[in-house]
Amino acid sequence: MGIRQKPRALFNPRQVLTDLHIVWFPVPGRPDPPPPEMHMTVRTDEKRRSVRMPAAYPVVLRDRRGRLLARGRTANFSETGVYVLVRPYKRILSGQELHIELTLPNSPFCHNRRDVRVVVYVCRVTRSEELGSLAGFGIELLRKLI
Repeated sequence: MGIRQKPRALFNPRQVLTDLHIVWFPVPGRPDPPPPEMHMTVRTDEKRRSVRMPAAYPVVLRDRRGRLLARGRTANFSETGVYVLVRPYKRILSGQELHIELTLPNSPFCHNRRDVRVVVYVCRVTRSEELGSLAGFGIELLRKLI
C-alpha cells in the first residue's frame, strides 16, 4: 500500500514547497508491517550552496594582525562556511575579513581530546547577530592557511 501526500505550506506557499512520500512494504508471514520508508523533499528559497552539519568544536577569531577578537564554539559546518557562537572581546562587523582557528579531531572516530589539529582559514563575516552575552556569526571560508 502506498500513501502520497502533499501538505500545504503553512505560511507562504511560494516560500516553502514540500513533498512527502510514505511507502509501506508488507512482509509475508509478519503480523505487523515494518516501519515506513520515508522520502522527503524540501525546497526553499534559501541562498545556501552547501548542506550544514551540526558540530561543536573550539574556535578562535583573530584579526589580520593576529589580535584576539573572540573565542567560542562552532554550531554547524558546511563545505563553504561555518556558524560560530562566541564571546567577543572586540567589535566584529559583517563583511570584515578575519582569521579563524578551528580545533578539529584528527579523525571522525577519534574520542581522545588530545588527538586534535588546528586549522586556520582566512574568512569573511557574512552575518552577525547578538545573543545576550554571546554573538553568532555566519562565516564564509575563503582560503586555508594552515
